[in-house]
Amino acid sequence: MRRPDSGLSLIELLVVLAIAGLVAAIALPNYASAVAKSRRTAAAACLSEHALALERAYPAALAYPAVAPTLACASELAGHYTVSASLQAQTFTLIATPSANQAAKDSGCGCALSLSSNGAKDVGGACTVAACW
Repeated sequence: MRRPDSGLSLIELLVVLAIAGLVAAIALPNYASAVAKSRRTAAAACLSEHALALERAYPAALAYPAVAPTLACASELAGHYTVSASLQAQTFTLIATPSANQAAKDSGCGCALSLSSNGAKDVGGACTVAACW
């Protein structure tokens, strides 16, 4: 007696691969967009963390420090955002500038984020604060 053939035929295998390719073509751009958005959120959180560190240092000398504190969040954003600070005695402005790669992937908000000592949030370029923060 002959055993029935088991396994997949070539046509069945090609259909499965075509469906997998279609799902990947739809899912990968959405995944890349979600990763870019999460990095933008991390950059905004890092600016807030820097602002809190500066505010904690303010009462000791009634002035902001001349050098911005080094925080772990800035190194975690390396390659995606550059965090910089403009510090004066009574005011500061923190800026997170996206790398070219991050700006290209973040279609909704590839602009620099900024946070000032009075709590004002701003973005550079044609982006809106509501969309980016």
